[in-house]
Amino acid sequence: MLITAENQAMKYVPRVGVIGIMALALVGCTTATNGQPGAAPPEPAAPPATTEPAATPAVETDDSECSVETPCAITFRWWGGDDRQRRTLEAIELFEEQNPDIVVTPLPVSFSGYYDQLSIEFAAGTAPDVFQLDAARPREFGSQGLLLPLNDLLDTTYLPQAQLDEASYDGVIYAAPHTGNAPSVLLNADLFAEAGVPLPDSDTWTWDDFQQITADLSNGLPDGSWPVELIPVNLGRVWLNQRFDGGFFSANGDVAAPVELLSQWFDFMKTLIDDGVAPPASETVQLFTVGPEESLMGQNRSAIMFAPSSTISQMTAASGANLVLARFPGESSEDRVGTMVDVGIYYGASARTPHPYAAARLINFLVNDPDAGLLLGVDRGLPLNSEVAAAVYPTVDSVAQQQFDYMNRVFAAGGTAHPRAPGGFLSIDVNRAVEGVIFGQVNPDDAASTFAAENQASIENARG
Repeated sequence: MLITAENQAMKYVPRVGVIGIMALALVGCTTATNGQPGAAPPEPAAPPATTEPAATPAVETDDSECSVETPCAITFRWWGGDDRQRRTLEAIELFEEQNPDIVVTPLPVSFSGYYDQLSIEFAAGTAPDVFQLDAARPREFGSQGLLLPLNDLLDTTYLPQAQLDEASYDGVIYAAPHTGNAPSVLLNADLFAEAGVPLPDSDTWTWDDFQQITADLSNGLPDGSWPVELIPVNLGRVWLNQRFDGGFFSANGDVAAPVELLSQWFDFMKTLIDDGVAPPASETVQLFTVGPEESLMGQNRSAIMFAPSSTISQMTAASGANLVLARFPGESSEDRVGTMVDVGIYYGASARTPHPYAAARLINFLVNDPDAGLLLGVDRGLPLNSEVAAAVYPTVDSVAQQQFDYMNRVFAAGGTAHPRAPGGFLSIDVNRAVEGVIFGQVNPDDAASTFAAENQASIENARG
């Protein structure tokens, strides 16, 4: 849980005078205009957490190797744009003020070629001391002995256990979860009101309700607008998780989802197009990879979109509409809760760093220090440390607060995080498979069989 009743009530006093400068809203987002005619306000935050935080290990802090006179020098690499670089450099400056026995050399880079470069450096023994990772990498790199074990080095008091487990292999924690989001349903409250359709109760609506609502929207929306904008992966992950306890991939990275369920998922997406609630295939496939401004939601032309919760900031800025984050249909009626919290950013350290304790101190600072959270903001996503989240929450606008509230509800519902797609095979092959189905070039059963077989072959080829 990001924010509980207890830590929301805490009056956090920063150690540096940066709140007025650094407590900014999400990059590029605008404040949602709640209370528009016929539109419901964002749904409230979930109740306080009912699960215990991760157990705190006895954190080792043997830094005798470092001193103010002879500080330890470590390197830190991350990817991101100019705003992320500015924020990160200011956080590093604060870290060095608090830790005068450590000097950090920042290594900001673009994402292009990030992992190719890191793999070369792992092989050569020249990897940075600390680096940013996406959620698929900690297990992959940790299982190969490339990452520093953090069990005795990381303070996990306010970090979520499931997301720590996702970065663990054989009981060893290899990375610290920093930020995250969750699959969600974006509802354009303005278009719902224009069509005369009430917003659903997203705690109780079913897939049957979804089909009725989309039919009602079809009858009331203006020409050029659509009830649903389809992005296959964003829909499929939760839809499958509700029906299958395992996700797309197994813990060892093999394809796990049953072919018959994949076929039903493909058929469901084709039905939405055939029924006229989603754009025709020729238009839908063009929307698979566009940015917010080119999406139908960003153009104020779709009432429903399946998307990561973080997308609401960019979509609000692009559309100017009153957007609401909702849970997926079926979360209370299907076999299991399908929505999970996805980690956006982890931090890990090289197994060959000459300064493991200094590297661990930087990682602890980045994920656990509220002042670091205020400086870093929500550029990388929402902080998963509940103490940091409580400090950041009052400083961001209503769009970002709606994301926090939604994430709280996801944590409270207890959805399971499943293994990530190795090497990014999933989204590429899903889009290609769905194209064949919605254009009528292949039936859902054959598409599902081919999808599973090609993904498994790609995974095995990547393993060598």
